[in-house]
Amino acid sequence: MATKIDKEACRTAYNLVRDDGSAVIWVTFKYDGSTIVPGEQGADYQEFIQQCTGLFRQEEKVSTALNRDPRCSRNAFNVWHHLGVCLEGLPGTQRGEREYGGSEGGNQADLVEVKVELWVDDVRLFAFVRFTTGDAMSKRSKFALITWIGENVSGLQRAKTGTDKTLVKEVVQNFAKEFVISDRKELEEDFIKTELKKAGGANYDAQAE
Repeated sequence: MATKIDKEACRTAYNLVRDDGSAVIWVTFKYDGSTIVPGEQGADYQEFIQQCTGLFRQEEKVSTALNRDPRCSRNAFNVWHHLGVCLEGLPGTQRGEREYGGSEGGNQADLVEVKVELWVDDVRLFAFVRFTTGDAMSKRSKFALITWIGENVSGLQRAKTGTDKTLVKEVVQNFAKEFVISDRKELEEDFIKTELKKAGGANYDAQAE
């Protein structure tokens, strides 16, 4: 089925980010079936990164993994030995730095003490983001169009995302630089701002509808 876009709703979200008086600095555009629609929005760039990487509250995700994987003991002491196995068994997840809670002879309640950085890497979305650049004497807003494609996104979906981006550009028409990112490091705010400074002014090449 051909992809379409809810232009009116997406344009409203786009204009919200473009408004310097708005606290909203980012908005995502996601797939709802075969239609691209506005997703989440926010005033904190770190929250946008979480939308891309799918970072979960660690305790909730780990408890779910432990409860549904028969290889994992309910005894908190054994979490030390089996947590990695549980996480690697979850599709679309990766492990980061870990801290383990619980002690020998611990009970089920100790599981909430387990902390693990866990993210999914099968997310694909588009985003329009406003950054403030310059110094205290001269500040200006610069805009970026970001396409995030997680490393576990299939080749077919990657290709379709690239094609569907033309629909997003019918709405998102003014931006200083376009990014296609799959590496979490390239989502860092400092990296994006550095690239925006290199890019100069806004992109007015897109044709109005």
